[in-house]
Order: sequence, then structure tokens, then C-alpha cells
Amino acid sequence: MKTWRKYPLAKALLFVGICYFAYPLYWLVINSSKGFRSDSSNGIFSGANPFDLFNNVVNLFTRQDSLFGRWFLNSVVYSLISALGATLFAAMAGYALAVYKFKGNGFIQFVILSLIMVPPNTIVLPLFLFFTKINIVNTPAAVILPGLVSPVGAFFMMYYVRQAVPQELLQAARLDRASEFRIFSRIAMPIAKPMLAIVFLIILIANWNAYFLPLVMLNDMKLYTLQVGLGTSEGGGGLIAGSIVSTIPVLIAYLYLQRHMSSDLWNDSSTSTRIRKEPRMRRTKDLDVKKPGNRISGADGMRAIACLLVLLHHAIQRMNADFAPRWVKVIFFIGWRGEVGVSIFFVLSGCLLSYPFWSAYVNDHKMPNLREYLSRRIARIVPGAWLALIVTTYIGVVHLHYPMNWTRFMAGIFFIFSFHYKTFFPSEFDGPLWTIGLEAWCYIVMPIVILISCKFSKKKKRVWAWLLGWLVLLQILQPIIIHNFMTGMDGKGWMYGMTGGAKLWMPYWNFATFFAQYLCGVAAAFLIVMVKKNNWLSPQKWDFIGVLALVAAFILVCVRETPGVPDTLTKQPYNAPIFSLLIGLGLAAIASGASVGKRFDNRFFTYIAKISFGLYLWHWFFITIIQADIATDFTVNGLPDLFRWLGLVTFTYMISWGVAVFSWRYVESPVLDYNQRRIERKRAIREA
Repeated sequence: MKTWRKYPLAKALLFVGICYFAYPLYWLVINSSKGFRSDSSNGIFSGANPFDLFNNVVNLFTRQDSLFGRWFLNSVVYSLISALGATLFAAMAGYALAVYKFKGNGFIQFVILSLIMVPPNTIVLPLFLFFTKINIVNTPAAVILPGLVSPVGAFFMMYYVRQAVPQELLQAARLDRASEFRIFSRIAMPIAKPMLAIVFLIILIANWNAYFLPLVMLNDMKLYTLQVGLGTSEGGGGLIAGSIVSTIPVLIAYLYLQRHMSSDLWNDSSTSTRIRKEPRMRRTKDLDVKKPGNRISGADGMRAIACLLVLLHHAIQRMNADFAPRWVKVIFFIGWRGEVGVSIFFVLSGCLLSYPFWSAYVNDHKMPNLREYLSRRIARIVPGAWLALIVTTYIGVVHLHYPMNWTRFMAGIFFIFSFHYKTFFPSEFDGPLWTIGLEAWCYIVMPIVILISCKFSKKKKRVWAWLLGWLVLLQILQPIIIHNFMTGMDGKGWMYGMTGGAKLWMPYWNFATFFAQYLCGVAAAFLIVMVKKNNWLSPQKWDFIGVLALVAAFILVCVRETPGVPDTLTKQPYNAPIFSLLIGLGLAAIASGASVGKRFDNRFFTYIAKISFGLYLWHWFFITIIQADIATDFTVNGLPDLFRWLGLVTFTYMISWGVAVFSWRYVESPVLDYNQRRIERKRAIREA
């Protein structure tokens, strides 16, 4: 059978087509890399500078009282509300026209087809006159309401439901006394999910790119959409950079929704079964869902919450909430205490990594292979951490002319940087790296603690005594460490940089306290295995205990947590070990419960959990770059303007998200896959 490779003319035409469509994007990138006010007509490469692209985008979010950030948020709000509403109405209308037979059905279909042929801009003037009479011109409603109607969406949904949803399935549901709304929401719409994704994307793009309607309806610049705002702005590299930024949300929406789309959309109803199965298969592969037997319910949700808390903490640090509204001060209060996400990470890591050991021990199976365990830990943590360390150190030395500290760098490479304040932060540009060294040593010590506890426990229930003993021992060590390793006062404090901050933290931030938090997760995993083995309590009761424990942890943080300093009672960070014990109990309870863990493991949290390592490592780097290079007031308590702060944080975390996805797909995931294949090959050799 011939392949396309044997057709050079086809390849040449395809290459020409790719160049034709790629050139405008190439032109945008090059010209947005020029000065903010430079003329893009003086040669495509003249005046282009890679750093100007970054500067132009940041200037967009900070100039004119962060007006660009307001336009960006307006577009997001207008487009999302319109797209969600229009998709819902289109789904209901298409389902009704496809399934029910009633008088006027054909006429309504004719009207929908007729409306598709009417150019949208022709109805803007009648809408303007009508909205003027009801006094909603120059309000968000004037832009949102017209977007809630989509004849194209209704037509697509009608055709797809008619072709893909078997009438026999609907009749069977009616015989089982299912309500019409339940049939619509639980049977028809899951089958029609590929078309729902396409309709939503079409409507979202149409509303996002709308120009004439918001231009006519709005006259307050603060209510403008992104397209109208850019259309009324001055030219140059800044305007072109704004055009690039305006494409990012639509691109993200497409990349997220493409997994729900099927290539068999327009096939007949005989392929409907295959259409229903494909999205589920792709989701399982894309989200890296663990095997059911090894999966801890609620773990992905807890990881995502921990990551988002840390991101919120570092974002809130940059805002000055003295003159902010009361609701902002509430978020400010919670965000400053979001540093406890680090403790959640340690508890969760201890729970997940010890679970296979406890499962093997309780069920009298062979313990996991320690070489495989260490191999997986190295493959998981080393590539991402080394990439972040090398890149941030290089940028700091080359771009910002920081002195190269080889002691700190090599300590970071070998993960021994967490035991002295001079190396506690291995990179001046990536503060969160400090936790990686402590976690790596927890990886090493944990199997030793588990094996000793199992070796000297004649009965499985006596493991609890050993775990309690280890925890008590670590609490006894804490005041001894503080007394013997207290740092001096010279150069101590965050005003002296990362080294001064580390000197302020140590010896309170030491391995003993963090392994104690890790040990709370180890105990949580043992509780999960024991509950599964002995059926202690009902799942509903465990759900109640889990919610109660997590609420208690939240209250504890609100009452006792003082950001950046150890607890006054335990002399440990993050209210340890009390907070970590509550988190461990909550994690074990929701994992043993019926429904709370499933709610935690929703699709959004699962995706955040997958890229959380990259998000955690890279967001601080971009915060530091913006503070050092562009917005000098993007510092602790530095931004009193809410919208300017929101624009800078949104831009920073969008870049961090992109880098985290890149790191997962092209660095972390390939290494993990290669390591897993290597482990399986060695297993096959041993078994042979």
C-alpha cells in the first residue's frame, strides 16, 4: 500500500501550506519582540529583542492603571458566561428538536437554519435600540445576553443527538421510570459530550473575538473587552504583544477540550458506542490515573489543594491589602497562611509512598523492592529539580549578574542543601527548591522506619505503638536541635536575602520536624490499609470524620498559624505536628469514605495534581524575574492596586502553568516512562 511519503508534490504543497499559515504567527512573535512603541514596518527583524517580548507583556498589564488586565478579565467573564449559557441552551434546544415530535418542530428548525444565514453584525443596531429602551446599554449584560443565543450550536446539537443517541436507549430509560431531565443529563449529554465540547469552543471563540457588538454597546473603557481595548490602543510592539496574549486563553481552551472531541462525530448512529468510549479512554491515559488497587481516593485533590495554597500564599505576599475591600482582606488573611500547603505535601507524600509497604505487610505479601522504590523516586524528583536548579542558577548569573555560588549549587545537585543555612536555598531564584532536599531524605529514611517497625511488631496492631514512638522521639529531638544549633544574629533576616532568611528559619525548619510531618502521612496510609482489611466503621462515618478533621485543621491554621514563624507551643513550622496529624487523619478518612474523596478527585484537581511539581518549582522563579527586571514594586506588601496585582499574578501563573506542562510532558513524564520500562525489563529477566 502506497503512503504519502511517495508523493513529493503532496509533501511540497503541504510544506507551503504550513509556511503560509505559520507566517502570520511568526510575524506576531518577531514584532512583539520590539520596543513597546516601535514601528513594526521598519523591517521584520529590525529592533527585535527576545527580552522585549517579556517586557511588552508585563507593560501591558501594568500601564494605564492596569487597564489591560481589566479588559482581559472582562473578556474572560463575558466569553465564559456567554459560552456556558449558549451551550446549555443549544443542548436543550437540540435535544428537544431531535427527540420530541410536536407541532411546529419543522418550523423551528427552519427558523434556526434561517438565523444561521444572517450575519451577526446586522442585528447589532436593533439590539442596541432595544437595550437602550430597557436601560442596559454600557453594562456587561449588553454584551453577555446576545451571546447566550447560538443558532449554529442548536443546529449542531440537534443533528448530533439525532444521529448518535439511540432512541431505544431513551425508551429503556423511560421504562425504568427515569425523568426526562435525568435522561437528558445522564444519558443523552454524556453521549453528546464530543459535540458539546465543539459547540462550546465555537461559541467561546466567537464571543472572545467579537468586536463590533461590544464596541457599540460599551462606552466605558473599564468595561471594554480585550479586542475593543486593543483596537483603540496605540500600535507598536505592545499592541502586537497584546494580540499574542489574546490568543492564549482560546489556545488553552482548545488544548483542554480536544480530549473530549472524537474523529467519528459525523458517522451514523452505529458508531455511537465507540464515540462514548473514546473520551473515557483518552482521559485515563492523559491523566495518568493509577490502578484502582493502588489508588488512594482523595489524594489527587489534596495534592492540588496543597499546590494551590502555596501559589496563593506567594501571590498574596505581593499585595498590600491595607486599602482593599473587606472580602479581599479575608482572602489576604487565608492566603498568607497558605504556606501550610508545604506540610500537606509532606503528609501526602508519606501516605502515598508508604501505602504499598503497609499493604504488603498487612496482607502478608512480599515487600516492595527497595531498588525499584529508589529508582522511581530518583526518576520522579531528579529531572524536574535539576532542570529548575540549572536554569534558575544560569539566569541569575548571566542575566542578573549574581555571583556563582558553587557550594550552594553542588549541594543542590546532590540534595544535601537542607542541613545548613548557607545552602538551605540552593538557588536565589527558586525558593521552593528548599523542600526538595528534605523530601528526598524522607524518601530514604521512611523505608528504614517502616521495616524496623514491622520487624519488631509481633502483631500488626502493635505497629501503632512504633509509629507513636517514632513521632514522640522526633518531638523530643526538636528542642534539643533548637538549643544546640541556634544560628547567630549577624546577617539574620529576610532583608539579607535568601541566606539571611534561611538563617532566620533554621534550626526550626529542620529534618526532624519535617520527617515528623511525613510520618503522619505514613500513619495515615497504615490506617487506610487497616480499615480496608478489617472494615472498621462505615464509609459514611469515615466521610464525616474526614470532613471534621479537615475543618479542624483549617480552624487551627486560622487561629494559631503565624506566617513565616514557628508555632509558639511546638516550636515547629506550620503548627506541626498537630496540623499534620489532622491532615493525615482527614486524608485517611476520606480515602476510606464513600463520596468525599471522589469529590476531591475531580477532573480539574486531578490535572493540577499531575503538573503540581512543575507549578510548585517554577512559579517563584517567574515572580522573582518580574520583581527584579520589570515591576520593582511586585514585592512583599508592595502592590496596593488590586487590578494591577491581579494582572501581574495572572500573567506570572499563566507562564508558570505553560512551563509546568512542558516540564511534565517533555522532561518528567518521559523519564518516568523510561524508568518504568527498565524496571519491567529487569522483572522479566528475573522471572525468566
